[in-house]
Formats: sequence, structure tokens, C-alpha cells
Amino acid sequence: MGILLLVLGSLPGSRVLAANSEGEIWDGVGQVFNIDGSVDYSFTATESVRMLDDQSGTISEIHAIMSNGKEETYSETIRSKGMSFSVETRYGNGGGFCFDGGKICSSFVGTRFLSYHTTQIVLSSEAKTYMAEMFVLGKPYQYLRETFTRRK
Repeated sequence: MGILLLVLGSLPGSRVLAANSEGEIWDGVGQVFNIDGSVDYSFTATESVRMLDDQSGTISEIHAIMSNGKEETYSETIRSKGMSFSVETRYGNGGGFCFDGGKICSSFVGTRFLSYHTTQIVLSSEAKTYMAEMFVLGKPYQYLRETFTRRK
């Protein structure tokens, strides 16, 4: 199946994103694992993040290149409600909550067929990592691990 989801751009609750409309660019690398732990594929990604005009959250444009050469581009909108947030993507909608002053965020996004549980860990103001579990019809299907660093 090989579905890729680069989840949760810079979360407003995590305070990783500087509050400006010009935004930031993050470069990432990651791998997608099958349920048995074998690597399905690797990828690189670029994430462009900017604040929404009303400052209520962020919009991310993400471009990924998989190890087989396939490219994918998508966007997501994250709206902050204190330390909780909502997520809107083409993969479905959902939300989550940030803990420990925004250093750890957890979310669930999806539809009846395909859903994701994601944990974001802010390593520093310059780096963040994600771990995600993908479910198909409610059963674990694949895992994703990725790390992003802020472009200078």
C-alpha cells in the first residue's frame, strides 16, 4: 500500500513556529515500517509552515520524495485552542493535545477507513521528531518515524 503521511506541521501549542506570516522551512528525513518492523521505504521531505492570517494556527505545505522516486505534495491546517488543537488534512480531520509546555504533542487524524495516531517530540527550537502509527479499518498497518530540522 505504501501510503505516506507526514503529520503535524509545527503545532501552535508546541511554540516551535515563530509567529510571523513569512513562515519557516523545515527539512526532514524518515522511514515507513511495515507491521513486522521491516522498512517499506525511506523519504525526504520539505515542510513550509506559516501562521494563518488570523493567527489561530498554522498551514503547512509538505513535499515528500520517497526512495522509489515517487513524489507527493499536500497541505494541512492546524488550529490552536490553547494546548489542544484541531487538524484538517486530505487524510481526514482530527485533533490532539500538547503536554510538558508543548514539548510533546499527541494527535489522532483519520476517516473510517484510514487513520493515524501521531506523537511529536520537540527536541529543540531547531529540531522535532514524529512517530506515527497508521491504521486501516482500525487495525495497525504501518509505522512512520521522521525527524525535521529548521532550515537556516
